This record gives sequence, C-alpha cells and structure tokens, in this order.
Amino acid sequence: MNLSAFEDQIESAIRNGRRAEARVLLKNLKGQKMARARAKTFANLARRCGMLPLALQILQPIVRPKVAQAEKPAPEEIAAYALVLIGLGAVAEGEKLLKESDPENPEVILAQAFAATKSWDYEIAATRLQQYEKCIGPTDYQRMTASVNLLAAQIALGQYKTAHQKLGFILGATKKQSWSLLHKNALELAAQLAILQSNWEAFDEIAKSGQPKKESEFNLDDFFISKWNAIAELNRSHGSQASLGLLEKVRGQAVDNRHYETVRDCDYHRAVVTKDTELALHVYFGTPYESFKRRITQATSDWLILPDSYLWTLTKSRTLKKPRVFDLDEGCESGRGISTAKGRSLHSALKVLSSDFYRPFQMGSLLSAMYPNEHINPSSSPKRAAYLMHRLRRWFEDNEMPLEILNEGGGYLLKSNAPYSIKISNLPANHIAYGKDEARTAMFNKLRSEISGPSFSIHDITKRLVISERSARYFINWAVELNLVEKIGTGRITLYSFGKDAPKRTI
Repeated sequence: MNLSAFEDQIESAIRNGRRAEARVLLKNLKGQKMARARAKTFANLARRCGMLPLALQILQPIVRPKVAQAEKPAPEEIAAYALVLIGLGAVAEGEKLLKESDPENPEVILAQAFAATKSWDYEIAATRLQQYEKCIGPTDYQRMTASVNLLAAQIALGQYKTAHQKLGFILGATKKQSWSLLHKNALELAAQLAILQSNWEAFDEIAKSGQPKKESEFNLDDFFISKWNAIAELNRSHGSQASLGLLEKVRGQAVDNRHYETVRDCDYHRAVVTKDTELALHVYFGTPYESFKRRITQATSDWLILPDSYLWTLTKSRTLKKPRVFDLDEGCESGRGISTAKGRSLHSALKVLSSDFYRPFQMGSLLSAMYPNEHINPSSSPKRAAYLMHRLRRWFEDNEMPLEILNEGGGYLLKSNAPYSIKISNLPANHIAYGKDEARTAMFNKLRSEISGPSFSIHDITKRLVISERSARYFINWAVELNLVEKIGTGRITLYSFGKDAPKRTI
C-alpha cells in the first residue's frame, strides 16, 4: 500500500466534507504496519473523521507504552493523543498531558484550544488560537482551521465587531481554495452572527448561498445551515407556530441522526424565545457545562428563577399519580427503602449519568468523571466501563427500579421505561459537601494530620486509622473519587498522595 497516496486521498475526502468516504478508506488501516513517523498523521486523520478508537489504538503504544522506551513521545504525538482523549470525553487527562508538554509547540497550543472549546471555555480557546496564528510551521489549511475556530470563539464571547471583520476574509479564502468543509463551517458561523445581530437581510443571503444545489449533495454541514435557518425564523417571528414547527422538524432530524448538541441547542433557543420556564430549567439542569449554564442564566435573567433543586422526570405519567423520586444527593428513594452508599461507585455512576439529559456518556467521559486520576486504556477501559454499567443495571433490577442504561451513539444514556423522577440539587459542579459523610470525613482529617510525608500506602492507612485492609481500600477509593487523594502507580507498588483539591487543613 502506498501510504503517501492513501493519506492524500483521506485528507482530500475530509477537507471536502466526505467523512463517510474517509472512514471507509481508514478501515483499510486495520492490521497495517506503518513507521512511527506516519502514526501521528493517520491518527489525526482517524480523529478528524470520528474514528476515535482507531486513533487511540495507533497512538497509545507511543505515548503510553507498556514497556519504557528510549525514545520519548514528541510534543506533536502527545498533542495528537490528547486530542483523541478529549474527543473520547477524557478531557482532564488530555489537558494534563498538554500541560506537561512543550508550551511553545504549535500542535500543543492548538490542542489546548480545542480542549478549552470542548469545555465551552472560549476565553482560553481564543487566547490559544491567537497564539497559534503567530506560530511558524502550520500549513495554510491548518491556519485557516484555527481561524475558523477563533471566529467561533469570538462569536461565543460576544465580540461581534471583531468576528464580522474576520468573517469576510475567511469566507473569501475558503471559497477561493475550494476548502468546502471550512467554507460551510464559516457559513454556519456567519448565520449565527447574523441571528445574534438580528441582521435578517444578511442571514437570508447567507442561507441562500449555503444551500446545496442538489438534494443528493445534502450532508451534515448542510444540515447545520438548515438548523440556523430554523433558529432565525424562530427569532424574527418571535416564536410563531410555523417557526416552532420548523424548529421541531430540525430537532427531530437531530434526534434521528444522534446530533445531541443540536437537540440541546434547539431546546435552548425555543425556551429563550418563548420564555418556556419548564424547558429552560430542563436545559439548565440537563447540561454539565458551566459556561453553557451561564449562557442560559444570562439569556433568561429577567424571567427565570432557578430553584434549589429540580425533578428530572424521565418518563411522564399519563395519570395524576406522582412518579417515584430518587434523591440523587442523598442516594436514596424515599418510601421504598432503596439506597446506595453515597460516594461509592454505583452512586457516583448514577450522578454522572444524570448530569447530562441529552448526550450519552462515552467510555472516556464516564471513566474520566468516575476515576479522574487514572489513564484511559484502549483495551481495558471499555471493559471497565461496560462492567460498571452492568453493575448499575443489576442494581436497578434488584430494586425494581424502571431505570435503564441504553447503549446509544457509542455511549451510555440513562432512560426509564415507566414514570420516574430524579431529584437534582442546584449546586455548582465543583461543590462537594465533604461533611455529609461524617465518618469518612473524620477518618480523612485524622489521616491528614498524621501523614507528613509526600506519599503513603494502604499499610500506612490501616496503621494510622486502626482499620482492616478492606476498610482502608473502601476509604481510599472514596477519597480518590472526591479528588482528595491522588493515586500513584498500580498493583502492589500503589501509593497515594493528598490531591490538589484536598484542603490544606482538615475538613
């Protein structure tokens, strides 16, 4: 196989928006041996067309080899691997790798920008992208990719004048170079900007130029243009029945094609325009991104009051009978004696699954949230996530709860086959009430006061707290899950140290 020609074919397909064709070509890579110099390139191609497991499989032996190698991973290889992790939802692990890499490397800088965008942190994203634009080395296409992402960040930050100035250049350059994917991305951003500025004349012109000439040419990027057309009609008609019908059609297409963020965005815009309190609260409590939540509160500041808690009703009852309610903070369902140990694996897994009403949790995002100090492994991590979900499903069955965990879109999504509600508190994402588990809090305070060295072992815990090894392991798992303690190493040589989130004094 001529890998150079093969690479050019895939690159051309991606740039022209033919991701399905690129995926078919990349499937031929399975079992194909390649020089390390090409690994990063093909991993990036796989990531860009959505084949994240393949990209992880290519890079994992280089960045996280089972046996130490003389040649350490280059910053570019680390950046490529971090982007794959971020795509899989393991954002914290990806960001940590980037932070420890070369801060001046262009690919590291770009990866940091994409990581910030994934978390809706557009201020950091814009800063990194502006830094990347000044770097020496990136190709014209790479620079244009960064420029399009910077334009998106500026629009999200409300820098409309700066974005408008940048937009004209991007539209002209991407059209001249026949970079159809980037051109359609820019058209989508132009549509957003026109809507935000209520410039309907400009929007109509953009929508007209962005429509495919033939029905057979319709693809995902064209769908996004249709989405913004529906949102525009919703805004300029102030929520007319026709515009609501158009938006619902787009939302239905997004559901059918598993474009979860489009579903969330449709609900957001409908709630804001129609001032639908129930829907606005659903979007707010069903979104794990703090930046997106701030966007909701700013857009609804004059009419929406956030309650202390919210009942997420997964399946509504057709009768007046109230559904059963599981209190997520307390880890129990009142009146039925159903409970799970707070802070332990099953409780934590249920909290993670209940933090996003729209997007299924991929293996990486699930495990990253559950075990933030552990690495994603392409062979063992999927099995670990599957086993955790198996345990949670069994717990639902044993307690006759109607909750289900569906495998959807390559991830895990919480559903219910009967009327059921989950009570969710309105607390910031980084809020952990350590004092709720008084026994473990006391144990942690005692250990903190008696351990003076940089690290400690299970044996040290059993000795200092005068508990069994089994109890010590339950305790340390609790502390690790709350980021109070960091895990160092594996197996018999596992050690622990007090984590960055642990208070400097006792809690």
